[in-house]
Amino acid sequence: MFARRLLGAFGAVLITAAVSLASATPAQAWEQRDVYKTGWAYTDSRLPDQSFINPAGDAPIGARTGSDGKKHKSRAYFSFDVARFAGTVVHGATLVIRERSAANCAEAQPVELWRTDPITPTTSWAAPPRKRELLGTTLAGGDSTCPGWLSWDIKPALQKLANRGESVVTVMIRVPHGQEGDLSHGRVLLPHPSIQTQTNHAPTVARAGMEYPSWACGTKRAPQPVAARSRVLMAQISDADQFDYNIRGQFAAWPVGHPEQRSERFGAQYGSGLSKTEWDMGQYPHGTVVAWQVRAYDGYDYSQWTKPCYVKVDAEPPAAPVVTSTKYPNDGQPHGGQGVPGTFVFKANGSPDVVGYYWGASATRTTTCRHPRRAPTPRWSSLPSRSSNT
Repeated sequence: MFARRLLGAFGAVLITAAVSLASATPAQAWEQRDVYKTGWAYTDSRLPDQSFINPAGDAPIGARTGSDGKKHKSRAYFSFDVARFAGTVVHGATLVIRERSAANCAEAQPVELWRTDPITPTTSWAAPPRKRELLGTTLAGGDSTCPGWLSWDIKPALQKLANRGESVVTVMIRVPHGQEGDLSHGRVLLPHPSIQTQTNHAPTVARAGMEYPSWACGTKRAPQPVAARSRVLMAQISDADQFDYNIRGQFAAWPVGHPEQRSERFGAQYGSGLSKTEWDMGQYPHGTVVAWQVRAYDGYDYSQWTKPCYVKVDAEPPAAPVVTSTKYPNDGQPHGGQGVPGTFVFKANGSPDVVGYYWGASATRTTTCRHPRRAPTPRWSSLPSRSSNT
């Protein structure tokens, strides 16, 4: 391939990509949002078959004495729409609810939060939503803030729901079984809980490859040949968050078979999600196969690493080509003239992997000469420029 060896006839030319390495600042896409209930219910042990779905009034939990003079036990259920969190990274999630009253504020008492199946029109004490997992236990009371706020850290649970793409979560707030019938543990809650969240969409790498050849990414069995000099590695990054302007790539490379020699560095951000870095392939011996990969970072979260790309370092230059021309032979005599076309034939001179040359009258004025086909004896034909006619 043309990228393997390029030796300048009439002067070698090194072509590199100029890269401006600008510092990147963290993205401002962290979203803080309070999520409120979409529905609620409570159950009553004294009325085991009766449903209380989205009722007016407060949410009792534990034991209390009803207007009938009898003891009632209750549990409260709340549903939330969590569809917006699908595919996000949850950095924080706290469920909070305020108490209206407590039977005993002198002692700290446990209150449990469970994840359950959804509320149904027939939810009742006798037919409650099925319990799925205990999300946490908090202590209520025991200080001057009682009645006050109750809170539970539900970050792990919300992350699981986000990973599964769940759209609804239902929770149950209750007094633990051992104290549920104790009147001194009864509480009344305001039915307005919320989940206070901090989330972010992790960026993704849509494409990874070299700047030249364009987006080349060799395989382990067919690594991309590269010269022993700095090469530009690139990543095209995307992010679902609207204000992630400074996403960038973290690049890593190592000689195949030597993961202990892995090194990593951040690339610069070029706008439109493009990140680049220069990697010195001259640090590796001739013939080394180097694996490299990239992941994206938006200031908060990383993407997964891409599958590795592979390059093979070619540190041995080819022999100078044999250049012949019938119209302009190299015999020390003047031939042709300005405007007189001629054909120059380049032979690789024993270097079978040469596929092209840069040639011209000087290092700053060159023409690319590519091999038109694969053949045992590579030959290239080109016409001289006006400034190179002898």
